Amino acid sequence: MINVSVAIVFVAAAVLTIVIVNQKMRQQALMEAEAKMQLMLDHNMAVHAYFSHILKPNLFEWTEPFRDADVFDPSWMSSTYAVREMGKYFTASSTDDYYYKDATINARNPENEADADERAFLEELKANPGLAARSAVRTLDGKPYLVVIQPGETMEASCLRCHSDPADAPRDLVTLYGPERSFHRESELGTIVSAISVRVPLSVAYAEADRLSLQLSLLLLGLMAVVFAAQFYLSRRWVFQPLERIRDLALRISGDPAHLGREIAVPFGRELGELTTAFNTMSVELRRVQERLVQQERLAVLGQLTGSIGHELRTPLGNIKNAAYLLGMLLKERTPDPEMNEALDFIRGGLVDAEKVINNLLSFARTRTPMLEETSVDTILQQALSKVNVPTHIDLDLSVEEVPHLVADPDQLTQVFANLITNAIQAMPHGGRLSICAQADDVDRPTRIIVSVSDTGVGIPAEMMKRLFEPMFTTKARGIGLGLALSGMLIEAHNGHIEVASEPGEGTTFTVCLPIRQTDEEDRT
Repeated sequence: MINVSVAIVFVAAAVLTIVIVNQKMRQQALMEAEAKMQLMLDHNMAVHAYFSHILKPNLFEWTEPFRDADVFDPSWMSSTYAVREMGKYFTASSTDDYYYKDATINARNPENEADADERAFLEELKANPGLAARSAVRTLDGKPYLVVIQPGETMEASCLRCHSDPADAPRDLVTLYGPERSFHRESELGTIVSAISVRVPLSVAYAEADRLSLQLSLLLLGLMAVVFAAQFYLSRRWVFQPLERIRDLALRISGDPAHLGREIAVPFGRELGELTTAFNTMSVELRRVQERLVQQERLAVLGQLTGSIGHELRTPLGNIKNAAYLLGMLLKERTPDPEMNEALDFIRGGLVDAEKVINNLLSFARTRTPMLEETSVDTILQQALSKVNVPTHIDLDLSVEEVPHLVADPDQLTQVFANLITNAIQAMPHGGRLSICAQADDVDRPTRIIVSVSDTGVGIPAEMMKRLFEPMFTTKARGIGLGLALSGMLIEAHNGHIEVASEPGEGTTFTVCLPIRQTDEEDRT
């Protein structure tokens, strides 16, 4: 029953972990979709601003001497047209089903006409100009999308040249779109007349989250099976089998007093040892009682006393059975002796392995956002070395040139370099040289810091190089393949990149390039 309970706890813990990881990965996918959406919005709003404040005024001024007042060319006179046409090229070249629309009511071009949801938002926006953007995850045609609708362009005085009376508009515009749609909008001057509607697909990201969750499920189930098998074997051998021997002998004694005096080998463990010793003492003492009774002169009295003893044994035997049951409960609360600790440490070791795949991703995924602060590269590398504890059979060469401080997350970068140093040490089981070097990309005007971690170990086969940073891929005989994948994600989160060069039999070098400032857009390119 105990083993069944433990198995249920293991399975419940694995299922809960997988569900939590899957939800976190889906949340990460949603955050990435929001970032993509914001990038699209910022880009297209920048295009609108460029058309309205730079391109159109300059072209109008330049073409004024020779341009007919009735000429209308939407390719440079309409920012909405430009954004829409650019979106078509973008959609055609992208494998994802993105949706972007400058939606308005009574749109001049039917492609910009608001649908029911967009129309409702615009109507509400008229009544409440301070209305903020709305976002939600919606299922459209059976697929999940992140949908956002937000206020768009404001009707400005310069817009009325084409949106007031058709007679005042360029003749070509009226010929192209007709005299009915999007005219007589003088009353809307200074108000928001369009809504930006964006949809970013989530199905691919969700499918990837589910795939990684399945891999994690298989890994956890495998580890749980190994841990449970070890726990079952050890508990069976060192706990339940000794209790079964006590039970069997107690039943024999209760059924036949001839077994009185027999003893059971004392197993390891204080509680089981004390219980077995007490049982052996009782058995020996009862044997002595029996021998004294044999010496009685009258066989009848002997028979009567033997019957009484057999009756009286039922109570201590029942107590032993109860004690055996209670022992199983107390083992969870009392500290085992060293031998029991040694056996239980084997189980704990398996549990420690399970705790590790679960904690990145979890950066992969967990992409937490770096907590930026000014920090020293030398301090980060020293902390990473303190976590790893380089063995004495490996020569360490640490070289940190005079470089500026980084604006980064020191804990995350410490984890990255601890992973790289650990891999380097594992690649040199028989000794070698571990070289760590940090330098700036430019002495006078540094923008990036380059850190290399090199070893003289076994190297990495060429066919494995492309997969080094894939989750669950490892070049080792043992391992879960999350260290390099997590390191790559953390470096990317700092707008940096990591490269690897290796020669089988000669060694491997990992090179990390990090921007000094995270806020400078030029440093991120």
